[in-house]
Amino acid sequence: MTAPLVERWVDVQDLRMQVLEQGRGPLVLLLHGFPSLPCMWKRSLAALALAGFRAVAPTQRGYGATGGADDTRRCSMLHLVGDMVALLDVLGEPQGVVVGHDWGAHVAWNCALLRSDRFRAVAALAAPFSPRSTVRPTERMRHFAGDGYFYVLHFQEPGAAEADFAEMGVERALRRIFHAASGDAPAERRWRPSGPRGTRLFEGTEDPDDLPPWLDPELVALHVTEFVRTGFTGALNWYRAMDLSWELTAPFVGLPVSAPALFMYGDRDPLVRHMHRAIVNLRRHVPRLKDTVVIEGAGHWVPLEAADRVNRRLVEFVEWQLAR
Repeated sequence: MTAPLVERWVDVQDLRMQVLEQGRGPLVLLLHGFPSLPCMWKRSLAALALAGFRAVAPTQRGYGATGGADDTRRCSMLHLVGDMVALLDVLGEPQGVVVGHDWGAHVAWNCALLRSDRFRAVAALAAPFSPRSTVRPTERMRHFAGDGYFYVLHFQEPGAAEADFAEMGVERALRRIFHAASGDAPAERRWRPSGPRGTRLFEGTEDPDDLPPWLDPELVALHVTEFVRTGFTGALNWYRAMDLSWELTAPFVGLPVSAPALFMYGDRDPLVRHMHRAIVNLRRHVPRLKDTVVIEGAGHWVPLEAADRVNRRLVEFVEWQLAR
């Protein structure tokens, strides 16, 4: 019998952090991305618990009731990694395997990079490890975008993306994001991370008449409720702290991810083109990479779109790592 899913609150540094927890055994942390919440991991929590693990999905800094990200200076990668180290302490766990999706994958990679003594292995979905460059992130992106549009640069301007969400309406915006970045969206309706000058955040996307079968209406409703209540600024501040994170991580330039690792992504993810170079070079910077798994037919939301395939790989990876 699968252990019940428990929702509780824990004190983590300066935060009152909300977590979902299921199962007993070695710890596996599951980190959500943007614009998402830990409820996206419910099927993964259940699968890991059934396999004999203690699976925990925190609501990270800046999201939901956890909060704590009104000031961009408190959203650096060192803050986000520090939150996860402190969470391990609160949970009474000396070590754990860390899994992340989207922005959560970036946090997971950096947990393994900076604190391999606490994070024994890392599995990342939809975002490969990208080593610190010699050029600050926004400068590099401006060089890439030229006179055109790139969504991360758009997110840098305080209030700009918030206005996009307000104009669209939270529910319509989230339905469009989930659909347009998924493998279900037709090519002409797929979300565009970049484009010519004047491109809008939701340009070309559509609000589907019916949600795809992998997208539970209850999950969408939970996201809508939380983002209507909190707004998007706390989550968007992660993007606005990218240059600060780059400055603070200067001592770690050239450091490889030494932990065992797994990377998975959907072949229809709109960000694949932008991730290509990092994917090709992944083993150079992650020497103990066990595998790169391409999930055919899936888009950006692989933990939801291909839950069974992803969870099977996650369980196999964690079991393999623990058996070493």
